[in-house]
Amino acid sequence: MYTKLVPRNFNGHNDTTSPQHSKDTKWKIRCSTHTLPTLDILNRHYPLLMNGFNQCFFCENENETNDHLWTCPNIRMTIQQLFIDLSTKLIALLQKHAGQTLTTD
Repeated sequence: MYTKLVPRNFNGHNDTTSPQHSKDTKWKIRCSTHTLPTLDILNRHYPLLMNGFNQCFFCENENETNDHLWTCPNIRMTIQQLFIDLSTKLIALLQKHAGQTLTTD
């Protein structure tokens, strides 16, 4: 259903080979696969470089993991506000283009 509303290969940038589009796509993939380069992953792959740095930089109470990144009390409000802002923009775009027919190639 979602892919009918927004095509899977949606590119919100003017250039089809936009570096920003590539960066956005990489971030989406890393978020959905829990492979953002958090300290637990960096320690696992580069133990000599990281040398035991594993505490969250924001709260300094827990190890930084992909799960903790989304639940850290010190940045949770920031993340919530970002999602509120994004949803407001999405609603505005949907209202603006509600009468148009979407085409998929």
